[in-house]
Amino acid sequence: MKIINLDYVNEEMSEKFNNFLATSPDYEPYYTLEKNHRFKGAAIVEGQQIIAYIGLVLINDGNNLNEASNSNEDNNSNETNNYNNGMPKVYELSALTSKDYRKKGYFNALLSHILGQLSPKDKLIMPINEEFKNISCVSDYLYSEYLYVLKKDHFLQIRDELEKQSLTLDHYTAFTEDHTSFYLYLDNEDAASESDEIYGIDNEDISILNAMLSEDDEPAAMLNLSHTPSYSTIYGVFVDEDKRNKGLGFSLLFDTLDEFFNEYDKPLILNVTSTNIPALKLYKKAGFTKTSQVDYYAITSPMS
Repeated sequence: MKIINLDYVNEEMSEKFNNFLATSPDYEPYYTLEKNHRFKGAAIVEGQQIIAYIGLVLINDGNNLNEASNSNEDNNSNETNNYNNGMPKVYELSALTSKDYRKKGYFNALLSHILGQLSPKDKLIMPINEEFKNISCVSDYLYSEYLYVLKKDHFLQIRDELEKQSLTLDHYTAFTEDHTSFYLYLDNEDAASESDEIYGIDNEDISILNAMLSEDDEPAAMLNLSHTPSYSTIYGVFVDEDKRNKGLGFSLLFDTLDEFFNEYDKPLILNVTSTNIPALKLYKKAGFTKTSQVDYYAITSPMS
């Protein structure tokens, strides 16, 4: 029995890893099939069998502000300060042990091994269910992540009231295979062009939803919308720092909802954290309701 680094599942390990995943079909930890600097992994191997695995995905590199914390009009400054501005790297952890090998210390062994490869300042977080909150490596509660949903019938009930609170801004719509892009722009002579160069879009797969142009022709606001057959997802809401608190975020959102439900009957969903109080207020104001919750905790060495 030995511990090996398994930062990605190569062709040689593919069969072993798939057999390992098949032992617990109800859960799948983080892994990648090719080298990726955002992933770290390790496994315990017994003979030709993987019996335990731990996988980390880098969710913040500690240097560059990610889109969620830097650009969202509705972001909470405390969350930004905790996870960015030169702070330690933050990894989200997932793990799996084959059913016949559980409660024998294999997870703790892998956790100690993987921590040895990180900087002492790096941080691990993990979504934890109620039954696991008291295990030795679970430390402080950090935040919850909520799934919010808005259905067409509810939006139509409150649409007129939302429209009264929204700014009136011209927009046009562009489509790609799995995205819809709305562009909002200021009512000025320089904002008349709708070319991709003006909007900074040089790849049709890059979708900017509801982008309002600033004076220097850079997007001052955006919101992304991706589609699946059964639902669509809002993500990456952005409003320029010097244009926040002017109602642009809500207007972006309202136009998105209005266009979307005019075209589709399926629900809109989004994820938002409990620390992002302004965003929670915004989405509730727009009619979204919470349907599920995942709690995140800090993970520490079982030896600490």
